[in-house]
Amino acid sequence: MTGGAGARRVGLAIYAVANALCVAVFLFPLWRPASAATAYGLDDPAALGLLVLCGCAALVFEAGSAGLGPRAVAVLGVLVAINSVLRFIEVALPGPGGFTPIFALIILTGRAYGPRFGFLMGMLTLVVSAVVTGGVGPWLPYQMLTAAWVGLTAGWLPRGRGPDRPGGRAEVWGLAAFGAAWGIGYGLLMTLWFWPFIDAGAAGAAGSVTAAAARFAVFYAASSLAWDLFGAAGNAALLALAGAPVLAALRRMAPRIFDADRRLMAGTRAQALRPAHGSRGTGGSEVDAPRGAPPSPTAVDARLDLPAPRAASPHPRAWVAWLTAVAALASTTRHPLVLLALVLAVALVRARLPARAAAGGALPVARLAAVVVPFATVYNLLMAHGGTTVVVRLPARWPLVGGPLTLEAAAYGALTGGALALVMLAFAAFQGALSARDIARLIPRAFGALALVTAVALTYAPSMRGQIAAVREAQAVRGLRLRGWRAWAPLAMPVLVGGLERALDLADSMIARGLLPPPAPPPTAARLSILAALGLVAGG
Repeated sequence: MTGGAGARRVGLAIYAVANALCVAVFLFPLWRPASAATAYGLDDPAALGLLVLCGCAALVFEAGSAGLGPRAVAVLGVLVAINSVLRFIEVALPGPGGFTPIFALIILTGRAYGPRFGFLMGMLTLVVSAVVTGGVGPWLPYQMLTAAWVGLTAGWLPRGRGPDRPGGRAEVWGLAAFGAAWGIGYGLLMTLWFWPFIDAGAAGAAGSVTAAAARFAVFYAASSLAWDLFGAAGNAALLALAGAPVLAALRRMAPRIFDADRRLMAGTRAQALRPAHGSRGTGGSEVDAPRGAPPSPTAVDARLDLPAPRAASPHPRAWVAWLTAVAALASTTRHPLVLLALVLAVALVRARLPARAAAGGALPVARLAAVVVPFATVYNLLMAHGGTTVVVRLPARWPLVGGPLTLEAAAYGALTGGALALVMLAFAAFQGALSARDIARLIPRAFGALALVTAVALTYAPSMRGQIAAVREAQAVRGLRLRGWRAWAPLAMPVLVGGLERALDLADSMIARGLLPPPAPPPTAARLSILAALGLVAGG
């Protein structure tokens, strides 16, 4: 077995094991054995979230470890920034139901640039947009993974007329149907992770896939189906309207991105294999590092001028440890006094934050709690029939809800919703305590290329307001008044094409500064270690 074939097999094994682990975690509430209900179900959803996060880390490491040249890095960063701004607009001006504009660009990017690019586009869009909109929460690993699957599967769609030619209206309508299907699929998967938080009777259905699936179907129909139908319709409409011009723009840029990167990275790889003759410099500064070495996060954010970190704050890793401890405690207990103590502790931490940091970009915890706690209370009152204090008794012939409705079930639902609101409050404090630069610096050095993508996106996103204003002014000079929904085409397409052109200029600057991604994948031994760790996590 040759080295190249062995490396490819190791990479495929990492993809297969990590995706299988994440799929198993998503489906665990349905197939878990009764003996595992207490250990993994309602009592420890944080453990399942950590498993998904481990799978995401392995997938991102493998997808971004090699092969991304500077132009691909810059273009990916700009596209992620554009999508993050779209999500910011969606949060500021919510659309109907579950409509969100971000999946259209993820699908089109995966279709135009392939499954790996689409995978990274989906995952990094959710990461950066969560930082931009204050959406960092316990749901983020699940959102990252599901959005990444959207981009990945878009790249897998069959290509009737070749990858470099527009496929006509048939291709666009096919993508619209694909987007509608993922509108339902995304909502279904996200509801599946949310379900064990809310439904106290989910543990009682453990050991029976049929019973668990029936309970989940009722929960999904009651809580999310109508919401997700808006998302499916929005995806289909956006792809039908914007699919053809956006695909054409992305495909026109492909040779300037990937062909140029292949030539550059081939030359860099050949240069890295030559024996060194003497020293390239003195002093051991970052400029003297090997040309293909992944830049450290400090070098990345310094050279790309990310905003300075907030002063007088504990180390970002200390905040991560604090957040993990709060989430673990809130997930493993429903004792009201323990939850009250955690609420007071988190409130005290938030009170000690600077007023601007505590208010800026934080999750709307009060609004979310006002929805989550009553819903969990009513749902558990109807669906969980444990307890001795009967409030009312419904006819036994009524499916699922028939039987005694107890005060204990309602109290458990209220505590469950309160625990989830507490986790949201902790994430809001985490979001307020750390700046975008602090969060970007938490990305490990091994993810050098993706740290660079994140830095590009966080830097480019704030500048888009000025670019949109410049496009409006240019169109006004030409006599076009951009108002209402009809203005999207003459406004969005120049912003997209101009962003791609700026990305190529940024790539040239990155090449001149030596900010090159690694020209070769990491050693096979390191990747085998990741594969072994995934096996241990899955088996443990």
